[in-house]
Amino acid sequence: MCERWRRYLERPNTPGEYTKLAIVPNLEVWLARKHGGMTYHLTQVMTGHGCFGRFLFRIGRRPNRSCDFCGEEDNAFHTLRECPAWERLTMRRKLELELHIV
Repeated sequence: MCERWRRYLERPNTPGEYTKLAIVPNLEVWLARKHGGMTYHLTQVMTGHGCFGRFLFRIGRRPNRSCDFCGEEDNAFHTLRECPAWERLTMRRKLELELHIV
């Protein structure tokens, strides 16, 4: 089953590019792990569905694809890696943890 899934994920032009990029290189390790699991929010990030501007525009729920915080095109990658608004929040959280404020 694992090999069948790998062959499917490695086919070009199949849906779920973010999922494929995250899973395919580490498929066996990911399947063998003894901890963690998929959550509602993690599933949204992995599939690109949810509160991302690009997805909401595609399904007709928003007039554009832009990020509410910075105006760039919003998708899971943008939110996790590019958006300056989330970077500030991440840095603040790191500082709080380092200073033991939380």
